[in-house]
Amino acid sequence: VAESPLKVGLKLAEHHPLQINGTQLLIGSVETVEFDETAYREDGSLDLHALDLVAAVGLDAYHGVGAGQRYSYAKPDHSPQLL
Repeated sequence: VAESPLKVGLKLAEHHPLQINGTQLLIGSVETVEFDETAYREDGSLDLHALDLVAAVGLDAYHGVGAGQRYSYAKPDHSPQLL
């Protein structure tokens, strides 16, 4: 974690034991976000691809974070639009 180019500090908000599979669901509120300023876009978003991150999927799978696509916020009466 210390070497990560993106650090998100959370405060525990809720803790729910899940009977269905014996795991724990932890919900946190974001307290701090630290990242290299070069990833900050003019519109206030972050260029995650520029941070050269990986994403965890499940217990033992990881994927690279690509440039991807950005869409507008979805609303009940409007489909998301490519930004």
